Amino acid sequence: EGVDSTARIRVEIHFDDAYSEIAPMVRACHDHGLAVRIFATGYSFGAERVMPGDEFLSYLNHDFGTTTAASRRAANGAAEKLPADGTRADEWHRFFCDLWRDDPDQAKGILDQVRASSDDRPPLESVVMSPAELQGLSREGCLVGAHGYVHTRLSGRSADFVAADTDRITELVAEVDAVGATHFAFPYGSDSDIDATAVATLRRAGCTTLYSTLGRDVEIGGAPILGRFQVGNLDGLNFAECLDRCISTLLVDDGLDSLGSNHFLHDVVDVLEDTGW
Repeated sequence: EGVDSTARIRVEIHFDDAYSEIAPMVRACHDHGLAVRIFATGYSFGAERVMPGDEFLSYLNHDFGTTTAASRRAANGAAEKLPADGTRADEWHRFFCDLWRDDPDQAKGILDQVRASSDDRPPLESVVMSPAELQGLSREGCLVGAHGYVHTRLSGRSADFVAADTDRITELVAEVDAVGATHFAFPYGSDSDIDATAVATLRRAGCTTLYSTLGRDVEIGGAPILGRFQVGNLDGLNFAECLDRCISTLLVDDGLDSLGSNHFLHDVVDVLEDTGW
């Protein structure tokens, strides 16, 4: 849906985590008439504006052969919490964000240990937007949403924990986009990252629109969770061409209005496969 469109189906382009380097891409999408939403974490409102999980990975340079040894020394005997060598980068990110939430002193000890072994600083892409940057994009018409204060899984946690995390991030997001604070994208957002307790707590906090990364709409705890279709590491021209083909295919014979969201997403996947993606 373009900004001034009257179409009955709305397509939003979502950017998670609010990294500073994506600001030009956010503006480009918005300038081309696309509805754009940025999901911010609590790290945008902190002093260093670097997600610690990202910093952890950047210092290790994804060298998993040395990860466990360095972390075991810094973890002071709590090595059983660590993933095995060879785990994927996203698993390391989850591990460290979870540890930062559960035991920040231990997490800081690991990060300090890794910093001491390297002179490199985190790459630019690890830096997240400041509140002023988020506010500026909001004033330009881009939408902002919440993505968790600590960017960690909310499933399996008590209602009190989810409430503490949710209340902090929604309060901060409300300062830059009051309506945006009602939109919440679950960190990671797979089946195991969402449960009924988290959903109920988020709804009590005023989060009325919830998103997963499942690629299909689901219902959890009696609430609809909107499934997002993920596109990663694609250049802008290919993405624009792909999106155009998807929409054009669905507009044939005015069939778009009769398609449910799940069918829409399935057809998008079919088009992607047909174009070799």
